[in-house]
Amino acid sequence: IQIKILNLSETKRILALITTVDAQYKNSTIQFFDTDWKLLSDITLPPVSVSDFFDSEKGGKELTERFEKFCIRNFVEMKFEPKSNILTLKSSVKQDFGKELPKEFLSYIKENISLKWENGLFLR
Repeated sequence: IQIKILNLSETKRILALITTVDAQYKNSTIQFFDTDWKLLSDITLPPVSVSDFFDSEKGGKELTERFEKFCIRNFVEMKFEPKSNILTLKSSVKQDFGKELPKEFLSYIKENISLKWENGLFLR
């Protein structure tokens, strides 16, 4: 579990609560609360999919589409970096698929992506 205080505005703060299940692969969820621990359902992460962990610019459209079809699952571990508003998301793709993962994908897989909390939103 990780709790992070984030500024929503100059006067308002919210709490981000990350819970991570550590089974065969780590998988996290994140929820947001006001300072009275009331769930804030209107604050969310931008949508994150397995394709976000693939460099489609370098890999090209066809390889990206094949990667998306191949990776039927993706577990994501989330952590805030110490003393910052950067949220790092780590993909399980390489670990999960291991030797089954086609070698042509390997140089285009991003193991981590980062989102920055700024002005009440997560930015890529």
